[in-house]
Amino acid sequence: MNERRVVVVASGLLWIAASACSEPSRSGGSGVAGGGGADTRTSLDAAHKAYLDGDYVALTERIRDVLVDPASSHLARENAYALLEKSYEAQSGRLPAAFKLPEPFDASFRYQNVRSLGPNGVYYSVKVRGAIRNASRITQLVVRRLPNEIVLDKKAGKGTFEVEHDTPGYEDFTLDSTGLDSLPGDGVFTLHIELDDGTVVDQWFIVHGLAASTSPDLQSPLSAQTFTDTNPVVRWVPYRSPEFRSFERRHLGIWVSNEADDEWAAWGVYSGDAGELSNVKIGDHPGAEKKRLAPGDYWLALDGHELRWFGALRLYRTGRRLISFHVVR
Repeated sequence: MNERRVVVVASGLLWIAASACSEPSRSGGSGVAGGGGADTRTSLDAAHKAYLDGDYVALTERIRDVLVDPASSHLARENAYALLEKSYEAQSGRLPAAFKLPEPFDASFRYQNVRSLGPNGVYYSVKVRGAIRNASRITQLVVRRLPNEIVLDKKAGKGTFEVEHDTPGYEDFTLDSTGLDSLPGDGVFTLHIELDDGTVVDQWFIVHGLAASTSPDLQSPLSAQTFTDTNPVVRWVPYRSPEFRSFERRHLGIWVSNEADDEWAAWGVYSGDAGELSNVKIGDHPGAEKKRLAPGDYWLALDGHELRWFGALRLYRTGRRLISFHVVR
């Protein structure tokens, strides 16, 4: 029996238990457990078959059907999520799915859950980021968690819309919820975009286990620490959240802002291969801008990213640590 079949057999035991709790009664009712009818069982069976067949696009579609079915039991949903995770593992974190964006968008798109720890405690944010030839063409952008939870809405002002120029030939746009008390739960999400010429883009994706429960352990600078060195050193413990999975990629971002500025523009570095890196000298790191910090008050953001791919969509689980420091002569 090959590994893929072992996985299906093992997760199928849970599905048998879920089905036992939701078999229709002899009188034709929905069963005493009230969760998971024939449609749910058919969709989950089809998802397991798609896994065996190596048809991951069909697998994600059938898992979606289970998750959006209000009749699905808790056990059926857990089984669907377990199968989703095993599929990610089988595909080394890059799960084939139908999610893609047409021209004039760049092919990649990002959905990100952020846990931030700052001087005032923990807060959360959700953001989406993409690239298009001309960002002013975007008249509406909505992210919804089905069935009816609006996560982001450009027109309604639920999130801050910003444009940057990081991708050559494109404008990078972000819709960011800023501070939230909590993150949306797991489930099926939809992305709706409207352009000024009437073009409408509708896509869906599945979020599971994308909320970090910790932020990076930053060891230097300490809160409000003062440096006489104009290239202070940042030190931290290499970040892995408790939710990290071995098939995910780890990225790292460090951003420094002068407190007098509104933008994270003083200095920054991003690594797509964080590894066990544990220190960076601000303004003097290979591949980053060379500069010395002028005297003043600064903020530092240390971002530990853990990501997986759902089709062309990058799903980010981010732990962030925010701290202030000072530079004097």
